[in-house]
Amino acid sequence: MEALVFGHAGPPVLVFPSSQGRFFEYEDAGMIGVLAPKIDAGELQISGVDSVDSESLYNKDDPGSRILAACAV
Repeated sequence: MEALVFGHAGPPVLVFPSSQGRFFEYEDAGMIGVLAPKIDAGELQISGVDSVDSESLYNKDDPGSRILAACAV
């Protein structure tokens, strides 16, 4: 899994992608740009994590893994 981290200090904020999204989705939506002054000032640290949707609930090739993922919720 991949991840991005923006900032060097400040309270950590973990952001998750939307359904079948990727770790860079938050940046692509412009949110990092909006928060850049706080990130650059060390007031905020943002971490974007990747998803495994295509390997679990959206895995059309392996119904067994979809069932296991649904049961884990």
